[in-house]
Amino acid sequence: MPTVTVANLLLVNEDMPDKLAHDLTALLFAHQTDLGAVHPAGRNFDRGSATNTDPVPLHPGASRFYQGG
Repeated sequence: MPTVTVANLLLVNEDMPDKLAHDLTALLFAHQTDLGAVHPAGRNFDRGSATNTDPVPLHPGASRFYQGG
């Protein structure tokens, strides 16, 4: 069934340090339950689709998180 969705992206400046971007991404997933308790949108992201950001490139630190690093 065709569906309309709205993507939500967390945008950061390209000069954000890689470690900070990695740690922030890890923190969002580690505390997703807490985020969802505060706002329903906090439940609306998952690791499987979070890398689908085209045409916006992933920050290298976030990319490292998704690759398991």
